[in-house]
Amino acid sequence: MPIQSTLSPAPLLVVIAALASTVFAATPDFADYEAAPEPASTAAATTTVIADATSLPAARFSTLPLKQALKLWERDDIHLKDFKLEGAFLLVVAAYLACYFIGKSKNTDIAKKWWKNHGSVFSQQFAHVGAEKQSTGALTYSSPSEYISYASGRKTIKTATVFVDTVTRHDPISLLFDYGYRTLSEGGAGMLPVADRVTIEIEADEGAWGGYVWGLVEKGAMRAAREQRWDLGYTATKDHKDLPREYTVMSESAEITEFIMADKKFVEAVKNCNGALEYVIVSDQKMEAPKATKDLENSPRRITLSVRADKKSPELISAVIDLADHLAKATRSLRPEVTRKVTSNRADTRKKLEKLEKEAEAEGLRAKRDRKKAEEEAERKKALSPEEQKKLLDKERQRAMKRAQGKGAKVRK
Repeated sequence: MPIQSTLSPAPLLVVIAALASTVFAATPDFADYEAAPEPASTAAATTTVIADATSLPAARFSTLPLKQALKLWERDDIHLKDFKLEGAFLLVVAAYLACYFIGKSKNTDIAKKWWKNHGSVFSQQFAHVGAEKQSTGALTYSSPSEYISYASGRKTIKTATVFVDTVTRHDPISLLFDYGYRTLSEGGAGMLPVADRVTIEIEADEGAWGGYVWGLVEKGAMRAAREQRWDLGYTATKDHKDLPREYTVMSESAEITEFIMADKKFVEAVKNCNGALEYVIVSDQKMEAPKATKDLENSPRRITLSVRADKKSPELISAVIDLADHLAKATRSLRPEVTRKVTSNRADTRKKLEKLEKEAEAEGLRAKRDRKKAEEEAERKKALSPEEQKKLLDKERQRAMKRAQGKGAKVRK
């Protein structure tokens, strides 16, 4: 039931008229109206209404001139307690702005500190580092929680892109949502935990090494890697004797694992990374699942490395960059059987996509034929005389009734 007003409509209109007259009286343009006498009946009604509204704040019925009424700090009928809601709103806005600038500054410090500890690795490995010089060095500001850097000019490697992704400290609402979603929801179980991390994507020169998928993943991040990386669907999981027990190998072939693990510098760097490594993935496929055969084309060879930003890992990063040279040499030693298996896996994917494309094409042709047939039927009906149209409608109605009766009989049985 809607809430009813405590004042009847007629007195309420009189109150509005009285308030309007107060404003007009304070305005020079309405001086003539101010001097005009009020009818006795209107004055009496106004007095009655104001007497009934004594419970309302006196400030709402102030008869002060307009300029003086706007000087709130000089009025005795207005107090700070009358602005509790506005004060609370301003406090919330101020707190949010403080979180934004403090969180953004903290994220910038984290990015600058990480680059200070690891930037020399890229300077030693590449001829050119950074898109432009900023206060954060070779890092380029992308958002309050992300910084990016680029490197190029090295044998075997076309480009290397560095993403420093920090926690969204500048946005407490987003931060709480991330923590809650990843902790409480089922979908959050397939995501990496909220943390400051650095992702390095290394794109190799065209044809630098053979096509296959191989990964070294921290066991706690394995489910997230599976769900976020379609290309890992080609692999099988197995522990390796030369690696710490918190890591597992995801590979298309045991032989691929063995020739990668023959890189002793890489293996030692993983052993001594002090938990900084989340995953390193070598792949010739795109991370997202292909929707058509054209999505399988032009997929470059990549190495993707993810490390925690709060731990130093310069030796690990250097070893992963050098891993590109090892892959270029060792791929040539793969046995033909392994190459055929890898090629067969990709051929199976292509066949499945081609089958889906043919089914979609056939469905489209059927829909087109049905649409054309319906249009021809509509044209045929339109050409009939009114009597013929009526007979046709009666026949269709009878057929529909028979079908409905037949379905009802089947349900009763």
